[in-house]
Amino acid sequence: MNLSFDTIPRVRLSCGALAGCSVSGNTLTFDVAPMFTQWFNGDTAFGGLAQLQLPFGIEGGTVTGTVTVTLRNRQGVSNSVSFALPNMAVASQSRRPI
Repeated sequence: MNLSFDTIPRVRLSCGALAGCSVSGNTLTFDVAPMFTQWFNGDTAFGGLAQLQLPFGIEGGTVTGTVTVTLRNRQGVSNSVSFALPNMAVASQSRRPI
């Protein structure tokens, strides 16, 4: 899963110590295959239905812009979907699920 951030001001991205995460420019890439494999192998009652919530923090100042999400698997690449970040002034840290 790729998350591309187009923001004003430009945000500095970091994965911290998160395994399967990498940063290149304005894009975070997460290897979500282990999570989804565990989900699909562990419970067949829900079929192909899965939901991923990814909290992220934004520190300092006011940030506006969009995040574009793209998924990729062995079959290919999904259509990208973009959403606007809420216009928010951040005093210290805010967590928003995406």
